[in-house]
Amino acid sequence: SLVQNEDGNGEMKPCQIVPLVPSVPLVLPQQNNSMGEMVHNFGWFTAGELSVQKDDGSDRNVEHSSSSDLCSITKTVPRNYQVKAFCEVLLRNMIVVMPTGTGKTLLAALLIKKMKMLNPEHMGLFVVDRIPLVFQQADYLQYETGLRVCRVCGENKKIKTLRKLNEGKYDVLVVTAGCLVSMLEREQLDLRLFCTIVVDECHHTTGGHNYMLVLKEVESEGLLTKLGPRILGLTASPVSANTFKAAKTKLENLCAIFGAGILYPDVPFSPTTVEWNEVCRNDQQREYAIWALKWVKKLLD
Repeated sequence: SLVQNEDGNGEMKPCQIVPLVPSVPLVLPQQNNSMGEMVHNFGWFTAGELSVQKDDGSDRNVEHSSSSDLCSITKTVPRNYQVKAFCEVLLRNMIVVMPTGTGKTLLAALLIKKMKMLNPEHMGLFVVDRIPLVFQQADYLQYETGLRVCRVCGENKKIKTLRKLNEGKYDVLVVTAGCLVSMLEREQLDLRLFCTIVVDECHHTTGGHNYMLVLKEVESEGLLTKLGPRILGLTASPVSANTFKAAKTKLENLCAIFGAGILYPDVPFSPTTVEWNEVCRNDQQREYAIWALKWVKKLLD
């Protein structure tokens, strides 16, 4: 395998990385009662009695969630609809559809932190499709959870970083899908290292997109099961289609790819006040606009 060397001078050299595979099986929350019984009497808080189960099917213990538990998971106290969504994604793989600005990343932070608490030897994985999002989402996750977050993209992938990653020096990996695919193909990383896999803007999981390649690798490793890592897809617009039938088909295909259900949390409507400012051109701007239109028309003629 070839990655950028440690001095960052852009030269490439061989890298022998042995992917870390935890010897301890995954611990997964399981629902012991109906979701209706998971409503706590605090009103804003939804929780309940959850047992944690190893991936060999045996129960390890029973954990009681409380309002103080959830408040301590992240710095930001989640809202009621985020707590309800958290209870859902903790129990099963899920694609969550929430409008932009309503806290999808906080939901991911809650899941990653809780799964890390249950699985200290495993990591959380947060996959994005653009380089700037690596640093934006990593900073947010680190602030909210206090976990050690590794930021990896094609621009900064170095031998030292990969070694530290495989030595368990980080709790969460935030990475571009293309870089993740490259690391998996070169056997520099093993997906069994992760207890949670979050895919940001998951509606891009179509055709030849790198998200599709990542999910195919997850499936080929046999991780799309009830005993595999928790998988969470985040999006504000899951599908785009001209007809209801086409949208339904695309949505079913997306859920099948993720081995997940789909959740539309009941996000309260928050009216936004829009202020309009009237902007008028001055004489110089009007003259320039007239000249530009004449010039373009002359070119077209």
